[in-house]
Amino acid sequence: MTDPLELLETGRCTSRLTEPQSRALEASKFVTLTPPRPGGDEWTIAGNRGWVGVFWAADLQVRLVPKLGIARLLFLAGHGVRASDQWYDEPAAMRTDEGVVPAVANMLWRQARRALDTNLLSGYVPATETSTTIRGKVRLTDQLRRNYDREFPFEIGYDDFSVDIPENRILLAATTLLLETKGLDATSADRLNAVRRTLNGVSPLVRNAPLPPWHPTPRNAHYHSVLRLSELLLEASSPEHGQGGFATNGFIFNVEKVFESFVTEAVDTALKDRIPGRGFPQYPWHLDEGRELKMNPDLVWQIDGRPAVVVDAKYKQKQPADDFYQLLAYCAALDVGHGHLVYASGKPGEVRHRARGGRYELYAHTLDLTCPRAELLAQIDRIADRIAELSGAAGVR
Repeated sequence: MTDPLELLETGRCTSRLTEPQSRALEASKFVTLTPPRPGGDEWTIAGNRGWVGVFWAADLQVRLVPKLGIARLLFLAGHGVRASDQWYDEPAAMRTDEGVVPAVANMLWRQARRALDTNLLSGYVPATETSTTIRGKVRLTDQLRRNYDREFPFEIGYDDFSVDIPENRILLAATTLLLETKGLDATSADRLNAVRRTLNGVSPLVRNAPLPPWHPTPRNAHYHSVLRLSELLLEASSPEHGQGGFATNGFIFNVEKVFESFVTEAVDTALKDRIPGRGFPQYPWHLDEGRELKMNPDLVWQIDGRPAVVVDAKYKQKQPADDFYQLLAYCAALDVGHGHLVYASGKPGEVRHRARGGRYELYAHTLDLTCPRAELLAQIDRIADRIAELSGAAGVR
């Protein structure tokens, strides 16, 4: 068996590759390949910025390890603002040497065990059958079509109390995904198989079909954390991550989009407690009057139906001038007086630039994604406080 290839999300390494492996890696968008030098036999493999997770290229497993660690990545992917979610920070339970697949598998197992030990959720689901006795309602259309010249059997429909409900089907699908992902250790496999046995009677989802809808309620509160984690994993394993027939057989996250989504939802949530109005993520607008130059800031906050604040997230450390040019264009097109960039790392504190003419103020804020969850969300609160202060509406609802 070929040894796994592991590198940091922006790291690089060298390795001998078979022709099928090199073709599969080149077909992916997750890494960049440099051919061997003349007379050499080692390829250079570099992680493409933004992609982390696990995928397979022919018989080669590639692990793109996030700098933040898998637990913090999933915390950000879950938008980190739901106090009920329990998988966001698990440093005591996470071994740093267990690998990406076992780490995720054990995280899912811990949350599944907490949910299932509390109560295996059941509910009423629609059921139909052909029967010699009436239960529920007779389905007249089917009855006439199938048994039009007979009094029975009856085509009936009723609500059956069952474990085969959307919540359990989603959990089973995530469990099955990890069990089918190569690189799972024996202990994790045993644990996940125990979860699958507990879900006996739950029907599997159709592969690549949309997930069944579920709605958070007090009745399924003990499932909320594991369901959100399950949905993240299932979405990260979808075929859209591959191209040209390339299959991941694993799960891949675009950490840049994860960060942008986290900042958008976290800032939006914080602003709701501080200023009137509402936020619009990925705000559709145009830079020009001819509506040819599209723009989509990560978050635009409206007050009285008019844009008042623009926020854009940047998964990077440096703060290049181009980012401020972009933010200035957003401010001008939206006619707002101040805009905010939020960076994933870098020098702490606030950076402020006043554009020539004094009409627009451009701010940059830096998050420390490695700090404890409470402190990270406190940093978001401080950014929201600053936006509210500049909006002249601090404390107003």
